[in-house]
Formats: sequence, structure tokens, C-alpha cells
Amino acid sequence: MPITPSTPSFDLAGAISALPSTGGIIEVPTGTHIVDTVDLTKPNVTIRLNGATLEKATTTVTHMFTSVAGTADGFSVIGPGLVDMKTASFTLGNTVSFFFGSRASNLLFSDVYFKDGIEDGLKFYGCQHVKVERCRFENFKTNGIEFHTPTVENDSHTGSVAARDSAYLAVSDCYFLDIDDGLLGAADGQAIAISAADDAQVTRDVVIDNCIAEDCIRGFHSEFNQAGLPGLRITYSNCQVNGARSHGFVFNGVHGGVITGCQARNCGVTGSASADLVGFIVGGSADPQSKDVVVGDCVAYDDRGGSAVMEHGFMFKQAVNITVSDIRSRGATESEYEVQSTVTSSRIVPDQASCRVERTDASNQTLTNDTWESVLWTEEVYDPLDMHDGSNTERFAEDMLPGEYEVVGSIVFLADATGQRGVRVEVIDGGTTTAFEAQVDAAAVDDTSIPFVCRVRKAHNGYIRVQAWQNSGGATPTVRGADRCFCSVRLVGGNE
Repeated sequence: MPITPSTPSFDLAGAISALPSTGGIIEVPTGTHIVDTVDLTKPNVTIRLNGATLEKATTTVTHMFTSVAGTADGFSVIGPGLVDMKTASFTLGNTVSFFFGSRASNLLFSDVYFKDGIEDGLKFYGCQHVKVERCRFENFKTNGIEFHTPTVENDSHTGSVAARDSAYLAVSDCYFLDIDDGLLGAADGQAIAISAADDAQVTRDVVIDNCIAEDCIRGFHSEFNQAGLPGLRITYSNCQVNGARSHGFVFNGVHGGVITGCQARNCGVTGSASADLVGFIVGGSADPQSKDVVVGDCVAYDDRGGSAVMEHGFMFKQAVNITVSDIRSRGATESEYEVQSTVTSSRIVPDQASCRVERTDASNQTLTNDTWESVLWTEEVYDPLDMHDGSNTERFAEDMLPGEYEVVGSIVFLADATGQRGVRVEVIDGGTTTAFEAQVDAAAVDDTSIPFVCRVRKAHNGYIRVQAWQNSGGATPTVRGADRCFCSVRLVGGNE
């Protein structure tokens, strides 16, 4: 039978102690109840809050609930209800979370509003089968939720449960606000932090679904730095990060990860201590790299106009065999998509990664005799990702991803009875590679049109250009203006 205290202020630790050795249900009455610290030693304890508030006492500088002996699996806290962790009563660096579990299993936290904590809301070390749903985390200094696999020496376990992976963790329909240590990215402040530091155990099989993080230092952050021990099978789906001080979604050293249906808005603030102010990051170190990651149907944007700070919408580095498609970015201050040379065997194709340009000015472009010269494009008909450089009108895809591009177009030359006309498509990338070249005899009466179609591959910092040529004997107005010449460039494949 559930134990229901008869007064609104009660000894919660005593109520749990009164349960049988097999556990049971505590029905908490409405009202505000002061709780210092409860060491959980019985399995299958469920606390039903029924609209009540649990307020952290300041007597002891430690967690409100701990489960570190391996004897309290099956712990649940079910709302609706409020947990006030009294930030102002503690000092940054104190280990004071609502719940800390080491090697615990079958944990459930549902419909609870956690607020004002000096450390984490929920802290899991080597835990398995954990579910957090429909909870709110507001004003925590370290993390809203931490899933971590520490070294055996540092996991605080006092029982006999063998060291193990952190695994089967699910967070859904949760909201995170102002998870911020005040250090602007120099230390902590993640809505959800997923990590490992052990030499043998890993963190794996994590799903974060339909969650929102606002005004946090970082949004959803998975970080693995132990050589040979990546995070495994981590998924972010249908999540949003708004106003992160540094970055929104991070996979560092993740294998088998998925990011889908997610959105990052207005990431980065002036003065941030973070090196990368980015919406999405997939990367790592030399070991572990991120590997076998899929990113799709994701959006990053900064709509702050002249005060925009987000440097890149998407950044990919130290990764292998990643597949990226249907991603969109706008408003970045440096580049929408940053792919570093440490990315290999991958396919990265943003949505709308194409452009069409034309020559629409009334004057014709003059070409020097017997000299290849770049065609100058004067009108961007379609260029949502700034693939065509408006300040240097010959260049395409200079700040775009490395990969394979399809180049299609036509150059129209004025009628002339003398000599030949030519078109060439080149890639400038530490050298010059000619991908297409054609020369035809000039026509005396009609304009001469040379269509071109080819696929080219460019690496980092390279660009594509289209050149024209004539050998009529002197410099002449040769390339026609007025909507007759065009070029379309489209990214069709990543850097496989």
C-alpha cells in the first residue's frame, strides 16, 4: 500500500525508510517540503509528487537523492511537481544535484519541473535503462542532464555492481532553459551532456527526442576523447536549440550517430570562450573520430542581422564515413558549411546547393586575342547558399563544401567571320585542372553558341570558373551580354 504522510511537512527519508524492503510508492501531499539528502538503499521506490514542491535544504552540501550502492534500482519520481535546488545557497563547484546515480538501473523521471541548481538536475554515472520525459530544467549551472561513464575510481560506487557502460538512455519532450555557468563556454552549461572517461566502458544507445534548449551555453553535447572508446549509437531527433552561447548540437567522437529533424537558431554570443560558434558540429580527435554518422533534415540559421555571431551553420572535422543531406543554413558570418580536410570517405550534400548565373548587362565582354579569360557573370538568378562569389564574379563554390559539382551552361559569342571560339571549365585548387574544353569555328552571320556540361571535383578552398577564348587577331567585344550566357553549378556528391 502507498504511504501517504498525514501532514504537509514530512520526513521524506523517514517515509522511504518505512517502506518494505521490496520498495513501494510514496504519495507526497501538496505543499512545500524541505528535503536535505536521501540515500536510496531499497529497490523500486516511486515518489509521486501530486503537485508538491521539494525544496533542497542547505544543511548538507550534497545531492538530494543518491543511489550509489547498487541496491536501489527502479527509482522513479513522477509529477506533476516542482523541485527547487536553491542555487543561491551553494557555491559554483559544489556537487549538489537532485539525483545522482552510480551503476543504477531502471530509473524514471516524469513531468517534473527542476529549477535553480548549482550543479546538474539529473546526474547518471554508469547507469542503464534510464527514462526522462516531459520534464523542465531551468537555471542549472553545469548540466540539465548528465550521462557519463567515468573511470571506476571516480564513479562513487560503494556497492558490488561491476563497472559497466552507460546505456539505454532516453530523454523525450523535455525543455531546458538557462543552463549556464556564467563562464561563456569556458567550462560547462550543457542542456544534456553525454560523455565517457573510462578506459574500458563506453556510453551508448542514447536517444534525445523532441527536446528544446534555450539560452544555454551549449545545447546537446556528446563528447568522447578516450582513444579507442567512442560514444556509440547516439541520436538527436526533432530537437531545437535557440540562443546557445557557443554551439547547438555536437557529436565529438561518436560512432553510429544520427542527427535528424533538428534546428539550431542564433548560436554564439560576442565574447564567448568557445573556439567554434556553430549550429551543428560533427567531429572528434584523431582517435576517436566521429564515424558512420548520418545528418539529415536539419536547419541552422542566425536571424540577428548585423549583430549575427554564428560563424558556421554546420562544421565537419575529424570524421569518416558520414552521410549528410537535406541540411540548410543561412546567416553565418564566415561560411554556412565548413568541412575540414580531416573529413574522409563521406558524402555531404546540403539542400539547395546550387546556383544559376547569367550575363545580363547590355555591354558585351571583350576578350584579348588568343588568351583564356574568365567569363564575368553579372546576375545571380538563383543562389540561396551564396555559391557564386558576388565580389569576384568569376568564382563558384569557393566557400562551399569539397566534393563533386555538376557544371552546366552555354557561352554565346558575337558573329564574326574570323578565327575560332572556345570555352573551358576549370578547377583552381592549389593548381589548375581543366574539366571541359571545346573550340569551334566562328560564324560570320549567326552568333556562335558553345554549350558545356561536366562534373568537377574540388577540395577545400578551391573554386570553379568558366573561361572563354577567341583568336580573331585582336581584342574584340566577343562574349555576348543581355541574357544569352548562363551557368548553373550544383553540388552532387560529397568528398567520398
